[in-house]
Amino acid sequence: MNDVTFSVTDVNGNTNSVIVKVTIVVVPKVLNVTVTAGQSKVYGDGDPAFAYQATGFEGGDDIGIVTGSLSRTAGEDVGSYEIGQGTLDAGPNYTINFIGSDFEITPATLEITADAGQSKIYGNLDPALTYQAAGFKHGDDESLLSGELSRATGENVGVYAINIGTLDAGLNYTINFTGATFAITPATITGITFNDESFVNDGTVHSLAIGGTLPTGT
Repeated sequence: MNDVTFSVTDVNGNTNSVIVKVTIVVVPKVLNVTVTAGQSKVYGDGDPAFAYQATGFEGGDDIGIVTGSLSRTAGEDVGSYEIGQGTLDAGPNYTINFIGSDFEITPATLEITADAGQSKIYGNLDPALTYQAAGFKHGDDESLLSGELSRATGENVGVYAINIGTLDAGLNYTINFTGATFAITPATITGITFNDESFVNDGTVHSLAIGGTLPTGT
């Protein structure tokens, strides 16, 4: 409450001083706080300090009067989360006009390496193809993996590329796959006997009888 003196002149030209009590109300200035766009982290990492810009300071004030910090919607899976005002405060002289943005959690990279030296003998069934996984975060392990590796088709003796197949690590990981090769090696024929025979080398073709069962495909 302040006293303000006014000079009042009546219709006859007489001047008098009048003291009036006046209340002066100082209203807060609007401070515009804008969250910096494009903030993110990789799945499993800690949150950074959320950045922002503030404009509208008066009377020599600057960012130093601002206390507290921004926050975001809870969650640690890959996705988009809203950044909110949190505990950010500029004191009694300012009202904050808050302009938010989103915070992105992006997939971590999981290294999948097919084991070298995998093989089978011709005619046998394929074994389960094996691999090594590295790069798990946030307490994850191989139990989150689904699917399996596969290989190029073919059953004859030779070398076949191992590929990622249906192996999947979920939305929180991007797989970087390092392949290998799978070998099919020749089968060994066992249990075959040759009957005793004798021939005269007379230039003609002779046959030799054998006993036993030949493997399929021979």
